[in-house]
Parts: sequence; C-alpha cells; structure tokens
Amino acid sequence: MQQEFLDHYERELNTLYERAEVFAAEYPGLAARLGGLVRNRMDPGLAGLLEGAAFLAARVQLKLSSEFSTFTTALLEQLMPGYLAPVPSAMLVQAQPDFRKPDLAMGQRFEPGSYLDAMLSDGDRRMSCRFRLSAPLELWPIELERAEYTTGASTLQALGLEVLTGTAAGLRLRFVRRGAVGKADPEGKADGVLPMQELAKAGLSRLNLHLNGPTAEMSALYEQVFGRCKRVTLRWLDAQGDPRFRVAPAGLLGQIGFDQDESFFPEETRFFEGFGLLRDFHILPDKFMGFRLLGLQELLAHVPSASFDLLFEFDQADGRLAPLLGPRSFRLFAAPAINLFQERCARVRVDEAHSEYLLTPQPSPAENYEVHSLTRVRAHFGDGKTTLPVWPVHALPGHQARPEDALYFSLRRRPRRVSRQEMRRNPNRTYTGSEALIALHQPAQSADEAARPARGLQADALCTNRHLPTHLRGGAQGVKFRLVDDTQVGLNCLAGPTQPRLPLALQDVPHAQSSVAGASSGARLWQLLNCLKFNQLGLTDRNADEPAGGLRDVLALFADLSDAISARHVQGLIGCEVQPRVRSMRHADGFAPVRGLQVTLTFEDQAFEGTGFAILGAVLDRFLADNVQINSFTQTVIRSRARGDVLRFPPRSGTGPVL
Repeated sequence: MQQEFLDHYERELNTLYERAEVFAAEYPGLAARLGGLVRNRMDPGLAGLLEGAAFLAARVQLKLSSEFSTFTTALLEQLMPGYLAPVPSAMLVQAQPDFRKPDLAMGQRFEPGSYLDAMLSDGDRRMSCRFRLSAPLELWPIELERAEYTTGASTLQALGLEVLTGTAAGLRLRFVRRGAVGKADPEGKADGVLPMQELAKAGLSRLNLHLNGPTAEMSALYEQVFGRCKRVTLRWLDAQGDPRFRVAPAGLLGQIGFDQDESFFPEETRFFEGFGLLRDFHILPDKFMGFRLLGLQELLAHVPSASFDLLFEFDQADGRLAPLLGPRSFRLFAAPAINLFQERCARVRVDEAHSEYLLTPQPSPAENYEVHSLTRVRAHFGDGKTTLPVWPVHALPGHQARPEDALYFSLRRRPRRVSRQEMRRNPNRTYTGSEALIALHQPAQSADEAARPARGLQADALCTNRHLPTHLRGGAQGVKFRLVDDTQVGLNCLAGPTQPRLPLALQDVPHAQSSVAGASSGARLWQLLNCLKFNQLGLTDRNADEPAGGLRDVLALFADLSDAISARHVQGLIGCEVQPRVRSMRHADGFAPVRGLQVTLTFEDQAFEGTGFAILGAVLDRFLADNVQINSFTQTVIRSRARGDVLRFPPRSGTGPVL
C-alpha cells in the first residue's frame, strides 16, 4: 500500500474523530446514546463506520491528488524526455578477444547500440535478457601483461628513465602485442608477431582502461592519474635491446564515460547534458571509473617492438595501491551496457468505452517486458490502409499536419500488480515494475477527411526486461552473454547488473527529503520542475546557510535514496564555494582575457568511506561546465575536508576545454 494513501487515510480519520468530539460537546445527550463518541471509548461498530468512511474519503483524496500529474507529466515528457521513465538495469562487460584470429590485427569495432543477450532458466522455461552497448567497443591483439605501482622513484630509475624532480611514486603498465603466430618474449623482441607500428597503421588510436577492484582504492588511483600525474613516458626496447623513451603529449590521458556516444540513453537536446551525466552516474558509477589513452596512433608509429611500457610519474604517493594493483586492476576491451532495446507494442483497439489503453510489448511472456518510452505512435483508421502519426501532448506536429487537426497522445504510468501465478513462481521478486497506459486525443472537428475517428494505435517503444536482470546479479551460474553481431566473442560481467528502479513519479520521497510528510509523486514532480530553473538562482544564492544545498537537491533527485549508501553520499557534499577567476584564452589573433568561475566542492570523507568521491567530483565538474553562461568558463576544484584539495580539473566552457 502506498504511503501517500496511508497519510490521506490517517488525516481523514483524525478529522472524523475531531468532528465527533465537537458533536459530543454540543449534544452530550445524543452522544451518550451513540456510545459517547470519544475516540478511546467509542462503540466498535461506530468506530468501524468512521474508519470505513475515512477509507473511502482517502481514495477520493488520492484520486484528486493524482490528477496533478495529468498535466505535469505530459509537460515534463517534452521538457525532460525520459526522466519519468523506469530506470533500467545496467552493467559493465569485458570482451574476451580471440588473439588467434588474423583479422583481429585490423581491429574489430562494435558500435553503440549493439545488442548482447543472455539466456536464463526459470524452471522449465528459457528466457532471453537483452542489453545494449552504450559505448563503442574496440578489440585489438594487445594485452596488458604487467601493472606495477611503486612508492618512490627508484623503480622508474632502474628502467633507465630520468625522473622529474619531486617524483614520489610511479606506475608501470606493460602492453604486449599478441598474434596468431607467437608471443613476444620478455625482452620485447617479436617472435613471429608484428610490431606495434603495424597496429598504429591499422588505426589503433585509443585504448580504454577500466579500473577494477575495491572502490575506495580505485578511486584513489583515479585521483592519482588525474590529480597527481606529472608526466607519462613511453618506453620500448630497440633491436639491440636498449631502452628508448618518448615523452607522451599532455593530451594522452582522457576521461571515460563523458562523450556523446557513451550515454546510456538516446541523445536529447531539450535539456542540459549535465542532468544526463548525473542520471548515468547514479545508474552505474563504474561506467566512469577508468581512463583513456589517446593519440596512440602517432605514439606507436615510432615503436618497432612488440611491446612497450607506459611510465607514470606522480608527485604524491598512496601506500595503499602498491600491494593491490596488478594486471587485473586494469581491464581492456570493457564497455557499459544497459537493459534497453527497441520493440513494437501490440496494436490496441480504440473505442468509445475506454479513455486509455494498456500498452503491451509483442514478445511474450509480457510480464518480462516493461515499456520505458515511446519512439513512435501511429493511428490506424477503418479502411485499414490510412495511417497518421500521433504526437505527444505539448509537442509541435510535423509540417504535414496543422496543430489543431493533429492527433495527440498522453502517457500515464502506474505500479504493476503481480499475479498469484507469478508470486508462486518467484516469491522473492524485488522489482515489479510499472505499466504504461496511452490515451488518444482526437480533434473534435477536422478539415482533413483522413482524420476520422481512429480505430487502432500502433506504438514502437524502448523496452526493458523488467525484473529479469535481477536474476543475473551476484554472478548467476551458467549465464553467458553473447554479442548478437558476433556470437564468438565472449563477454564477462565486471560490474552489475544493477537493480532496476520505478519511474521517478512512482517513487516515494523519504520523509527526511520532503517538507511535506508522506509526499509522493507530487513532491517528486515538483523537484523535477525545480531543475528547470536551476540556473536562475545559481549555486550559492539559494540558501546562505547551506551553499551546497542546491547541488544536493539535484543529486537527491537522481539518486536512489532508498539505498542508505546513496543517501549518505548525497549528504556527503558539505561545501560549495564560488569565486571569480580570469584566464587567458587563445584565439586566431593571440590571447584574450576571459572571466569565469572557480567552484570548490568540499566532501566529507566519512560519508564516502569505502567508496571515495573522485568519480562524483568528475561528474559534477562536467555538470557545472554544461551550465556555464556564454563567453565564460568554470574550473572545478574537489576538496576533502580532511585532506585538502585532491583534484583540480581544467577550465571548461560547456563540455570542451578552454585553455
């Protein structure tokens, strides 16, 4: 039972008891004949009558309050599409390339949107759970053979490197070329394997390294790479076995998960990209945990060896990393995937007896599919040949229809009720999901002869597998993922699948996060509407006593506050300080001064114990950059309450670098 209904029931019952006491005080004789009308000494039959009346009144109040979302949800679907949809499950997968294939030397790429399937067993039934790659996946005949983190500079000096003054720690990553003929020997000489130069000619320009291990230590390594790294040097052995070095350019290291083709959801231009980053982060933080090696095509063109080393120099050491890091801490050929795919819904028959219709995806059983969002809706008419597009409410129709003559639809979601048969088959189900109902709005009069009353609706939708990904959590035995485009490529799950969540409007607001006790869908919708005016008040003008309150409100909107860890992370942002800054920007005629803002975010270490806040800080850096005004920039500084400044990101104007 919803908390909102219980609150309405208690409120109505208290009102009836108060009115009964007032009646008893004015007419004591009648009250005595009715049993006193005192709450603690009331006749049980009369008390049951009041409780029944309160129950019915609560249902009416719930229906009236739910009408608030009729207009608001349709409007928000246009302003912030997808944010009222269910939150799908996501995971991080790693491909296992077959180095024996000669074609792998030219690289193998799987585009974002490629599907991967896993087969599940539920008793005597076989079910398919489908995920979609949300980032490009490239496979090359290369392997990370060695990873070593050391405190001090002695290990790097032993490799022949002239280290920078002040080097306190180093990281060595050794990459080896694999092939169909043989392997590289420890000295780096090719034994039937082509050198790295050939991979550069084939188009190897970047490599993604996802960090895999305890979250706190991987967050510390992320801080080292993007906050403490002073130089990266490429090392290889020449034909005589002598080491050669080449200093990598400053743009070698890049962040993972922030590009346009790495979003979990289809690209939308109707809202700030920063909100999409926050949504992706709270679905799967591991998506951003790692770094990217850029410009390898130019670097490896000078390497005539079958192996090379990347030597990182840090100006501050972290003793926790030395005994922990190894080759398995860095995962090549990994990409995030989300349980979201295209399906067609069964055609619904439109009649005058119903105002809305349940959308059911065509694949069966229907209980394993949940409608996430609609991509296209068309109306069918009586002749069976005429079809017209149906547009969302508040949307502007295409050029082929006038707004007053067009057909419109609105979408409503409600919690799904689980049947008894489903409960017997899976009594421990933790996610039931929602149902989508569509309503058709037709013009009363139309000059278009084809716009007679529609007889059917056909919808194409993005769907999820509802609760099925929960069966894959915890490393389900015997479950294997396969790419649909190439079933020979094996996939391992590195993180996830995460728990799917209900749509935002159907989630209860914790009392600690709501000013109105028991507020539910209405409060969540108001919070989402507040995001539309995020720029109006800025960061620190909302509440002088709590400068970080505005950012915490946004984080609370996208976080899963039912999870104690996520709720603690939201409260772990304790400070936000904004200061004006002036930097020089290069342009065609020289340099020009640019005014911008330096935003210092302070985090409480205890709130992030066991996880770290480096990834959240990186996401907030991009979020703030996306909200910057024109001809300006932001520079984000991440500060620990106990350790001081830990990360200083470059100035950004929008989502690109300025300097």
